[in-house]
Amino acid sequence: MAKRGGVDASGGPSATPSKLEDPNVEVRACRLGQGVFARRTLRRRSTIGLVTGSFTDDPDAWGDYLIDVGDGYTMDPAPPFRFLNHSCEPNARLLIDDGPGTPAVAVYVVALRTIQPGEELFIDYAWEPSESPMPCHCGADDCRRYIVSKRHARSLRRQLEAAGG
Repeated sequence: MAKRGGVDASGGPSATPSKLEDPNVEVRACRLGQGVFARRTLRRRSTIGLVTGSFTDDPDAWGDYLIDVGDGYTMDPAPPFRFLNHSCEPNARLLIDDGPGTPAVAVYVVALRTIQPGEELFIDYAWEPSESPMPCHCGADDCRRYIVSKRHARSLRRQLEAAGG
């Protein structure tokens, strides 16, 4: 789940991904398909990069990479951050700077701890439970077994166990 911050809504989101190579990260193959990896040491609390992409307020929008940015808007991120994978023990998070009633002004990836060169970046998707929760395969010591927010993990496990799942 992304953390929201407050900034003035002047300007607007960039809808065009940069064609330049990102100095901080690169997309490479990983055990989950594709992932985002650090090119250099990324210090705790540092801004790793700006997520670019297209925004929509269509409630029926669907896609494999959509990010809920609040106020009824979703973002379809462009590479490289389109390939951020989930972990129950993330090393990065999304920070959404927004204005009321408008799509996000900017979405950033921020380091939660120091990330070493060659290390894959992970965020916690923290999804709300659905009828068909997605199993988690992050391999973290404290894995929640499903890609849901921490606050929903225990109740979802109990509900699935009671249903025989």
